[in-house]
Amino acid sequence: MTSKAVFGSVLAAMFLALYALLVGTAVLYPAIFTASMADYLAVIGAFVSAVVIAELAVTEPGSPPMAQALSNPTPANIARARWLSALYVGVWIMCGVACLIYGWFKPDASAVVVGMGKAFFGTTAAAVYAYMGVKPARQEEPPNKPAGVAPAGTR
Repeated sequence: MTSKAVFGSVLAAMFLALYALLVGTAVLYPAIFTASMADYLAVIGAFVSAVVIAELAVTEPGSPPMAQALSNPTPANIARARWLSALYVGVWIMCGVACLIYGWFKPDASAVVVGMGKAFFGTTAAAVYAYMGVKPARQEEPPNKPAGVAPAGTR
């Protein structure tokens, strides 16, 4: 991996750990979950979700995310990339589901935690579409009008 890829991976892992810590605090210890923590959760959660979607968008369906960052794609390196990607996405999914379920059962929960759970639905859909390469159908242009035909209402 290049130094740029290593730095990006370390940064993404740090934010994922902070995200998991904040979600865990919000769900398990809501009495100590502060408004400042909620603000950080919103920002860091958006970053983690963006990393997941961006990585899945550039990954060929069926191949492991992060594989394109490998400078030496040996079977061992690809296996490591597969496990690290699965760990990252798995933690992201567990945190999103935790926010979702917590919001369902605790109506007085932090609005940010409830919002993170709701946003998880849309973000998950975007991640799946990105990974599967699903693109909206293109609408065909109407055929060109023959030369000399004036637009309607101009005569």
